[in-house]
Amino acid sequence: MKNILVFLLIGLLTQNVSAQNDAYFTKTAAIDGLSTEWSKDLLNFDRETAFTTAVRNDTENLYILFQTDDQMAIDKLLAAGMEVSFKAKTKPKLNAKLKFPLVTEEDNAGDSSEKRVLSEGVDAAVLLKANRELQVRSKKEAQLNGFDAGNGRKSLIDLEGIEMALAIDETVEKPVFSYELKIALSKLYGPNSNWDKVYKTALMINITVKGIEIPFKTDDYVKTGGAINNRSKERGVPAGVEKPEAYQYKLKDSKYMTRDQNVKLKYALSR
Repeated sequence: MKNILVFLLIGLLTQNVSAQNDAYFTKTAAIDGLSTEWSKDLLNFDRETAFTTAVRNDTENLYILFQTDDQMAIDKLLAAGMEVSFKAKTKPKLNAKLKFPLVTEEDNAGDSSEKRVLSEGVDAAVLLKANRELQVRSKKEAQLNGFDAGNGRKSLIDLEGIEMALAIDETVEKPVFSYELKIALSKLYGPNSNWDKVYKTALMINITVKGIEIPFKTDDYVKTGGAINNRSKERGVPAGVEKPEAYQYKLKDSKYMTRDQNVKLKYALSR
């Protein structure tokens, strides 16, 4: 069974990813959400978002790595999802989008029996880790648009030529979230593409982390010190938000959590 993969990319600036010899991947790549096969010289750190990305290819596939140790960004990604879009002025033109992870019913089930059991007398840090693991396990589908592999919402195990995996490294002081993506070039560009044109044309990659939709004004929430009154509860405030000590919502943090963020990459395929 294919691994579930999730990656975060955020930023407002466009980064140029050079396609030098070391970006050409020749050995077998394990799509496991880990960065062990990615050399440091391939990694690009975006200072504005604190996200790390990398892109490379071989003769058959395109590989993308996304990482972050920003704990709020990890929670944001798991709660609201993300998407990766691809554009290129090839023949035919490339305009594809992959949404993963998607928001699931499990994400919104704040009173699920498993979460209730976990929350009883458990340390906040342990609870946060357990909730993240629950969210990761729930990410089993992706939404595709513009791919030769087919479009629509699909189970990860049913995808052809596309693999993704998500992993959270809890062995370090600040847990690191990694998202690894592998796409067959024939599924991305289509089997009838002009490949000479493909290799001469820049591939524009846009990775977006979606903002969380909060059903109440974040300014009001901050002014009350995180207090949730009865009227707020009637408007459907998420159960998890009732614990400000776990989420540490400050005014600027609230705006960060509700705002879409993206990183733009420009990549040239290596032959």
